[in-house]
Order: sequence, then C-alpha cells, then structure tokens
Amino acid sequence: MPVERTSISSSQTAFRRVKWEARTVAIVAKPNIQSIVQAAFKHFRVTAPKEEFVLLGQLDGDELELTDESLDLLPSKSVLTLSRISLAAFPAAKVEPMFVNSMAPIAATTSQCLSLGEGKINLEFSTWEHEIIPIRMKITSTFQKVMDNIARRLDKCNDDLRYTFSGFRIGPHQTPASLAMLDGDTIDIHQKVLGGKPVIYLFPAVPLEHATVSVHLVQQWAFTHIYPIADTKTLVNGKQSVAWSVSAAVDGTLIEKDSNRELSYLFWEAASSPTVPESPPLTPDGRGNFPLEHFDPAFPTLAPHSPTAVLLSFNDLLPYLDETLKSLTLHTSARNDFITYWLPKLSKQPYVALRFLPQAVYERAAQLEVMPAPDVVTRVFMVFRGVAAEDVDEWLAARERVGRVDWVEVVGVAPSALDSARFRVLEWGAMEVL
Repeated sequence: MPVERTSISSSQTAFRRVKWEARTVAIVAKPNIQSIVQAAFKHFRVTAPKEEFVLLGQLDGDELELTDESLDLLPSKSVLTLSRISLAAFPAAKVEPMFVNSMAPIAATTSQCLSLGEGKINLEFSTWEHEIIPIRMKITSTFQKVMDNIARRLDKCNDDLRYTFSGFRIGPHQTPASLAMLDGDTIDIHQKVLGGKPVIYLFPAVPLEHATVSVHLVQQWAFTHIYPIADTKTLVNGKQSVAWSVSAAVDGTLIEKDSNRELSYLFWEAASSPTVPESPPLTPDGRGNFPLEHFDPAFPTLAPHSPTAVLLSFNDLLPYLDETLKSLTLHTSARNDFITYWLPKLSKQPYVALRFLPQAVYERAAQLEVMPAPDVVTRVFMVFRGVAAEDVDEWLAARERVGRVDWVEVVGVAPSALDSARFRVLEWGAMEVL
C-alpha cells in the first residue's frame, strides 16, 4: 500500500510530532524547518544556538537531515527528531577558535547586500526565551543603536547581553554588511550567566602553614570577581586560572600570605562566555555510552525531564534546601550564607526547580587544585530556575521526585567528609538557569 503523504501550503500551519532526547511533543507550526525548530525550542526550553540544530526524518528507510522541500515527502504521521550537530562529524572542515573577545572573521563588500533595495535589511533578534524581535536597519549602520534599544526593551544592561551570528560574537561597531548578512538572518541574544559565589573552605586536621589553592576554568567561563584579590592568568587557549597562597587553622580560619588578611573562605565568581564553542562531551566507552553527563556553563540546562530535577513551592523550598545542604556537609554558617545569598533569585517565582551536579561533572567546568592534597574534597554546586504557576503541570515528575533523590549519592559525598581527623576541603556555589 502506498505511503500516505500530505501536501500543505507554505502559509498554513500543520500538526507535527517532534522528538527531543526522551520526549516527544505534538506542535503546530508552519511547514518549514525554521518554524518547527522555533516551536520545538520554545516547548523543550532548549537554550543552545539554533544554528547548531537540524531536523531528522525517515525517508525511504533512511534517517536524513530534512529541508523545507523534503518535508512534503514525509509520511503523514512521521516523527521528526531535533538533533544537535556535532563538529566531529566534519573532520575535514577547518574550525577557527572562537575566544570571548573574538569577532567574526568575515569580510563583505556593501555591494553584496545592496540587492535588498535601498540598502536596508530585515533581521530577527532571538532572545534566550525564543522571543523574536524584528529589526529593519541599514546594512551600513553599526549595531550600537540597535543593541541599546534591545537592552532597554528587555530591561537589561548592555554589558549583560551578548549577540552572536553563526557562532561568532557581534560587536557594537560592526555592521550587517561587514558580516555578509542576508535579509531574514537571525541574530541570537544571550544573557550572561553567573556562577554565583562559589566559596572554598579549608579544614586541616592540624594547623597548615602553607597551602596553595587554584581554580582553573573552561573557556565557557571567565572570572568576574575574586576575593582576596589575586592575579588571573589567561592561557593561549582562552582558559583562565587563579591561585591563592594561604595558611589554615583547624577551625578553617585562613591567612592570606600576600596581605596577611584573616579570612573565613576564598571567593570566586565567573560569568558565562556564550560565544565560545561548547565544551566537548567526554569520549564514549566501547559501548558508545558516556560515563558522565555534560555541563556547559554557557548553556546550562534544567528541564522537567532532567533525571534528578525536583520542583518545590517556594514555601517548601527553604526547609528542604537547609536539610539538603546539611546532608551535603555544609555547616550552619555555610548553609545560612548559601540560602541568603540566593534568596532574592529563589523567590522570583512561586515554584523553584533545582538539582545538584555530581562533583565529577562540575569538576570538568571548574577544576579545583589544592596543595598539599586534601584527604577529602566536597564540592556542592546547584543549578536552579524559577517556575511560574501556569507551567507547573510540565514538572509533575519533578514534583514527585522530592524526597526520593539521594543527593549525597548524586553529588558523591565521601563518608569521611565530616571526619575532623582528615584534611577536608569544602566548596559551595550555584547558578540560575535563565
């Protein structure tokens, strides 16, 4: 029997089944790739750049990347798969490194874009919430005024926004012509994401005269604040590191060597750099499985299908958080600092979704090195997001998970983490997923 196919006008909307990871959703969108991807991004809350994704479908028994023209060839009940492109799939392609301050190495003459008429171009600026802001501007005008207007519209500071086109950061003094943009091109707007107030405590079993504490970040993070102040080093690959030299008492009191200043802990904070390529996932084992999940500080994710995500009402959140942090070995002062530091952001919505990262996953984004080597290291890092009341139904599984997740096991806290006879290091921090 012949396969039933449907033909739909390009101006009509159509029902589509779209799969992303373990979830499949029914969406209504115009019959073109861009509209379907846009609708899927909004539903699944995908935060990575759209140009990194394609739609796959089954045609004549093969799974192929789809185009607008091939959509009509699909059987009527086909499931489309949203798939992220892997750079490893293009070994012959030359990929230029993209650092935080890099600009797209694209040159174009004004005449290449003048065919649009009157030297103007229509662009779509897509926010992190997938809102589209249409802009019409001269191809020779800089983006400065446009960026100022968008920042006002979004009620944000310009310094907190990043704009990218085809994976490269756009500067305020560049123009559509200089980037060879065409009518209808999309520019992605990213919001800086802060890894807020990670603090590091040292608890030696005996007084420690000298210790060196270093933090090394992946390219997707850059230090914004450090205390006590220390010089940050940037390597040729764009990665940053910082180091402190301290003495430590048994009760955790630190003395910084350079200033002789007494401290309770060491503090660092970093902002995301969304224009840097995504951190490569770990190499799979022989069976094709990845031993660890992937955490990208520039594009952190927290979705209803996250396997350890929990959802709580704000009224239930604070006692739950205090008990959880206590089980993760945070002492009273640390728990109090953690909760009060994040309270303004935790209270923005009536519900909060959260999860704690396994230490090995977090270590890949921010490597902590202490010399002499401690006996036990406990690193507690939480990702969270506010959830509106009307979106709670999407998080039913996460609500049911409250009380079932063993955070001590998930994070990987050692049984000896509270043993005062051992040299222990404790760090806590968090990040809001926007």
